Amino acid sequence: IERPGVSTRIPFTLVRDEIRIRSVRHAAMIGAGAGYIDLSVFSDSSAAEVNGAVEKLRAQGMRTLILDLRANPGGLLEQGIEVADLFLDSGAPIVTVRGRTLDHSYSDGAGQHWPDLKLVMLVDDHSASASEIVAGALQDHDRAAIVGTTTYGKGSAQSVFPLDDSTSAVKLTTERWFTPSGRSIQKPKASSDDDDDGSAPDSAAELPLSKRETFHTDDGRVVYGGGGITPDVLVAPSDSLNGTRAFWRMIGADVPKFRDALTEIALAAKAAHTERSTDFVVTDSLRQSLWTRIAAKGVRLDRARFDSASAVVTRLIGLEIARYSFGPDAEFRRRLADDRVVSAALDLTAGAQTEIDLLRRAGDRRAAKQEDLPKTS
Repeated sequence: IERPGVSTRIPFTLVRDEIRIRSVRHAAMIGAGAGYIDLSVFSDSSAAEVNGAVEKLRAQGMRTLILDLRANPGGLLEQGIEVADLFLDSGAPIVTVRGRTLDHSYSDGAGQHWPDLKLVMLVDDHSASASEIVAGALQDHDRAAIVGTTTYGKGSAQSVFPLDDSTSAVKLTTERWFTPSGRSIQKPKASSDDDDDGSAPDSAAELPLSKRETFHTDDGRVVYGGGGITPDVLVAPSDSLNGTRAFWRMIGADVPKFRDALTEIALAAKAAHTERSTDFVVTDSLRQSLWTRIAAKGVRLDRARFDSASAVVTRLIGLEIARYSFGPDAEFRRRLADDRVVSAALDLTAGAQTEIDLLRRAGDRRAAKQEDLPKTS
């Protein structure tokens, strides 16, 4: 293995084995009575992991749960249904699968585990498939306030048909998923007029809410169809505002070199014990050291553009040093402190006594146009 900060290659002996990846990456208290669970994917143990994490946080005084499904691409349908089952009443519809010849509905099989637990769910444009099934079911049943940006819009299911040659198969889209209120999760296909704009052929630009088809939740709240799950409170993610994504695009093919330089900075800080506390400040000298290192590695980046992205650079340096000097939990805490979607969720929950209070607050913010609207809306 070649590793930044080590001059020679490091030999390892690898043994093939089954490695289980936990789908709950973080479970922690992040405020007064507020717990946070990050569910990264729906694997074969997701429902059990979420159940265990909630019980752990309840023992620490959690009264409000922030369940983070951002960047969760989905996974096993049955696990998505089981996670929704944890929070819904027995018999509540979760999702309906409709095909050309067959419809099948899935419903909650048992009473919810924590009926007094207030729930906020975070989603973004990378929340897809099973994530959208869970978000849609909990939104339609008024069980969670959804915060973030509209989800990806992966509302179709595929079937694989083996061919006669025994080596090939045809994969066809055969079904679509619908939320309990009847919304299709699938984002509409772009029209032929949009084909020349470089967008993906199976997606379309998000319509403003005024042009979206409306549906109603169990309590009569308006929710929106037309592709994906639209949050109750729209909040643009941090990286869309501070330019992180644009910064990575600007570096382009040199991203690996830039990341190597970041790691070298962090290793140097750890070796020198320069940072004594997890809330350390990233200094001008650290930014200059990073610039010197990326220039030496041949990263094609103009100094003026580097300086203009100082906020992004500062954040990246801070996260990398936190991880190497203090561990993954310190990096997680630092990242969370800078997360405007989490901050919006905490602000929404402040003082709310019930889930109805949360949903009323969300509706008031939308009506008063107090949302932080993404540029795509």
